[in-house]
Amino acid sequence: MDPCEKGPEQRYVFGKVIVGLAGQVKIPKEARQALGIESGDELVVLGDLERGIELVYASLLWKGIRTEEKE
Repeated sequence: MDPCEKGPEQRYVFGKVIVGLAGQVKIPKEARQALGIESGDELVVLGDLERGIELVYASLLWKGIRTEEKE
C-alpha cells in the first residue's frame, strides 16, 4: 500500500504527526521525499484558526510577497 494518499490538485495526505515536548514535529519521510524537502530547508509556518497550520517553502512565500508588492 502507498504510504501516502494523493488527493485532488496534487495534494497529499502523509499521515499524522505528534507534537513533542519541545513543540517539534517530524515531517514524514514520504513527505520529504515527495516534496524534495532536505535538511536545512527553510519553511514558514502559517496558521488559520479554523483550518490549522500549513508549512510552505520560505522562498516561495517571499517570492509571492515580492510579486504582489510590484503590482
